[in-house]
Amino acid sequence: MKQKKNVLLIASLMSALVLTGCASNDELIAQQKNQTDQINTLESKVSTLEAELQKQKDIDGEIYQVIRNLDAVQGELAAQAQQDADNAGMYYTIKQDDTLYSIAKEQGISLDDLLKLNPQIENPKRLLIGDVLNIK
Repeated sequence: MKQKKNVLLIASLMSALVLTGCASNDELIAQQKNQTDQINTLESKVSTLEAELQKQKDIDGEIYQVIRNLDAVQGELAAQAQQDADNAGMYYTIKQDDTLYSIAKEQGISLDDLLKLNPQIENPKRLLIGDVLNIK
């Protein structure tokens, strides 16, 4: 009988230990609700971040398009600048003390070629400062 009492006492103590280590259903439900709330909060934050990321992608796309347009304009301006530079090398503006001979010599062309390029010159001995001559 004493042995039966001891077994009952040990079983009671073990049951008490097991029960004290377990949370009640209310505590488990509260923890589950808390975890659900945390998950919902994180999902909301993820949705917000995804929306912000999409906005940033849209802005990046717009910036990329602007850059492509600027590149195209820059290409056009570079071509125009090159054409202007080429054209600038084709003309010579008469300065004080210039003669057709000195201009031809300076530009590395013959006097006859300079006259052929400039049929508007009526009197080769009379040049006006500021007039523009074709040299190419």
